[in-house]
Amino acid sequence: MSGYDLLGPSYDAPADLPVTRRYVIAATPRSGSTMLAEGLMAAGMGVPAEYFDLDGTASIVAGRWEITDFSEYVDRLMRRRSRNGVFGVKVHWHQLVILANTFLGRPRDAEIPYVHLREVLEHFVPDPVYVRITRRDLDRQTVSHFVALRTGRWVDTGGAGQSAPVPAYDFEELERLRSFLVMCEQAWDRFFESAGVESLSVVYEDLTDDYQSTMRRVVRHLGGDLVETLPPPRLRRQSGSHTRPLLDRYRQDRRRLVPVPG
Repeated sequence: MSGYDLLGPSYDAPADLPVTRRYVIAATPRSGSTMLAEGLMAAGMGVPAEYFDLDGTASIVAGRWEITDFSEYVDRLMRRRSRNGVFGVKVHWHQLVILANTFLGRPRDAEIPYVHLREVLEHFVPDPVYVRITRRDLDRQTVSHFVALRTGRWVDTGGAGQSAPVPAYDFEELERLRSFLVMCEQAWDRFFESAGVESLSVVYEDLTDDYQSTMRRVVRHLGGDLVETLPPPRLRRQSGSHTRPLLDRYRQDRRRLVPVPG
């Protein structure tokens, strides 16, 4: 997401701002978390982004601020990337594992108890409210993740021109990505169950079908002022007729090659 404008200086607060509320969007890739985050920003609920993506966003933003100490980076995030006293961050499961292991001085892909994951996350984001976003159609999510990885295009805000070419079909890679997404969702399930923490559930398809009502529900959950009508999402849907043949072929191959459980 190096070209994502939300990470640029125009979204930094001009002065240090106090933070009284914090929230975490728990997500998986291509689950609609960016659309949700942009809606919350439009509602004045912070500037949520993947700030704990150590391989991407964190290095981009910290580099722009010329900060090398991670604790100092988080402190600057709270002061310069909040709005109306609210700070938000969205976190993919694999990003949380890497963050916690790195913070604890362990190999970044080591298995780690859920309690430690929560401790590290809430060390940096104290007393957060959690929002969980999921996607019903796993086939579409898998294909979307595949296309984004192969093309390097993760968002489309309307200035990208024509759709990127559809990558060559690769059933084994699609299945690997599907298994990764399932693993991440199951891990988030166990995280919330083991921590005894409640989260507001948001479904991508509901967000796209009824954007205004869904966003009002999330803003209400986060304690924000209700906005009667938000501006429409600026993100454009990246799937369409150009990716439909890939999706159809993947679904056909799964029916033919993948045994049905039971």
